[in-house]
Amino acid sequence: MTRGGGGGLSGSGFDAGFVRRLERMMLHVSRPTSPLGERPGSLRMPASDVVDHRPYSPGDEVRHIDWHALARHDELIVRLGRVTRGADISLVLDLSPSMALDEAKRRLSLEVAAALGWIALVGGDRVRLFRLDADSVHSWRGPAQAPSFLDSVAGLGIGTAESRIGPALDRVRRVEGRGGMVVVISDLWLQDDLEAAIVPLSAPRWETHVVHILSTAELRPELSGAIALRDCEQGDRLEFVVDDDVLTIYRERLRERTDRLAAVCALHGASHALVPADSSLEGVVLPLLRRRALLV
Repeated sequence: MTRGGGGGLSGSGFDAGFVRRLERMMLHVSRPTSPLGERPGSLRMPASDVVDHRPYSPGDEVRHIDWHALARHDELIVRLGRVTRGADISLVLDLSPSMALDEAKRRLSLEVAAALGWIALVGGDRVRLFRLDADSVHSWRGPAQAPSFLDSVAGLGIGTAESRIGPALDRVRRVEGRGGMVVVISDLWLQDDLEAAIVPLSAPRWETHVVHILSTAELRPELSGAIALRDCEQGDRLEFVVDDDVLTIYRERLRERTDRLAAVCALHGASHALVPADSSLEGVVLPLLRRRALLV
């Protein structure tokens, strides 16, 4: 599969044009003084590079005591600094049958996963890839494994199982344990409940982002007359007549559903982005990076 304009997926993997686009994105958002693998963390610990203070506790090193503060306040105060760290990135990718009904939806989902993973790896971070439709977990770390990661993503096929996000996020929680960054890439046509699944990955231990990709046909259907719809995952069949009133109701229900999903994410400290499948890769990934998905 290829993407017009010199980038995208090909039969052997992501081509050189696609990688050049990733490099331009990384240059656009990164700061030379803060490589990805050494970004300032949110965890504050005793350090010489001061961003805050707290009272001294037994076990703190004497070298972190702020002696000037002691002279002013007659109290032992410890200097706190941000700990530089690499990141653990968990990509949760939906490859259930509903993602294959529109080629643009499948393509963009793979490109977003490839872009986020590649940018993290070349910065020294670790990337794990989970699937909604399978139990497998694959892991890569560091720049040397970035080409292998791209080849693996390009070779992913559509599964046959239903879309269930709960088991996938449970695997993320078991594997990562301590917390980390999670990016869910899906059309969110799920057989289970997003809110129940996302609660254990709430902030602040987890930084969760949901990239919600829908096709043009799902966002703006152009149907009329008597039609029959079949659920590609469960096989259910529904016959009805489509007219302007039915399309109006569909659009209202879709808006209510996406608003509810966004509210669920916000309630638990996660971001939600509804992305049309015909969006450009840069139009999806760059805003995600600016929201601290990968860069600080």
